[in-house]
Amino acid sequence: AVAALAGMDMQSGDDGIGRRREAWSAYWGAGQLHSCLGDFMEARDGDVVRFWWEDFSRIPEGGRVLDLGTGNGALPKLLLELRGAAVAVDAVDLAELRPAWLAGHAQAYPVTFHSGVRMESLPFAAGTFDLVISQFGLEYARWPDALDEVARVCRPGGGAAFVMHHAGSLVVRVGREELAQHEFLRGEDGLIAAARAILPHVVRIASGVAPDAAAEQARKRYNEAMRRIGERVGSGDVPAGLLVEVREQVHGIVGGRDGLAPVARGAALERYIEALDHAMTRTRELLSAALDEARLERLLACLRGRMPGRRVEARPLLYGGDIIAWGVRACPGS
Repeated sequence: AVAALAGMDMQSGDDGIGRRREAWSAYWGAGQLHSCLGDFMEARDGDVVRFWWEDFSRIPEGGRVLDLGTGNGALPKLLLELRGAAVAVDAVDLAELRPAWLAGHAQAYPVTFHSGVRMESLPFAAGTFDLVISQFGLEYARWPDALDEVARVCRPGGGAAFVMHHAGSLVVRVGREELAQHEFLRGEDGLIAAARAILPHVVRIASGVAPDAAAEQARKRYNEAMRRIGERVGSGDVPAGLLVEVREQVHGIVGGRDGLAPVARGAALERYIEALDHAMTRTRELLSAALDEARLERLLACLRGRMPGRRVEARPLLYGGDIIAWGVRACPGS
């Protein structure tokens, strides 16, 4: 989705949008269903699923739903489980979408995915949908523009419901820690730079060239970077998940795990670095999009102004005792 808050773009220009679309397209292309902490969508007695089931149960037979920032369609999939083919869904996202789960339902389930669609400019006629929904999508859009579109495409008597990033949530706290670890890994003395420096020597040595002083210096630099990661992981002062994952992946590439030829390791490392950078792009967007109480109040005021006659409300949603998101509704009735 196009990341912005309170009417101000997080990163302006078509080039910024293109980079974000590439990052999210790569993520969804890997087959992910959820954009973060997907376990909470599997807990059927959890706040997030209860929130959605309350809304989905009220959609009229033969109704039509619009999902904004759908990703690979986690909400259409949940709606399928509750209502089957009784409800038609249009699901939009700026990214390229590949919802593999739909293959087994394509004939029976009326869902249409639309790639390359901005929430600020929806390709649907006014008054088309009974319910407009979004899970970790709408907050990435520019609003009030996107809310203008929500109100325009919603039928009279229809409603809207959103699960949105909470600035104090577990997801946001983890994201902040991961960004800090990413900066550590990408620093001048970090593992990424050290791995890039040592790989040309690995290739030369594999071809029969004896290691020289530069190769020895690169080896020491690489080992020192690995030692520093081990020191951080062992301290227990920071969440170690990202550090451990990157250490294992990079060391596997440098060492030729799974028979990777020395001459192919440089390209494999760059692919992994690109994937890591895409992940951090998504995390930065998440942190910028998360709503504190002041931003939430501005969003609710926008909704009330654009969807009169609806009851607009919000509450924190929990998972395992932690705040996981905001639940926001604009329902018919005062």
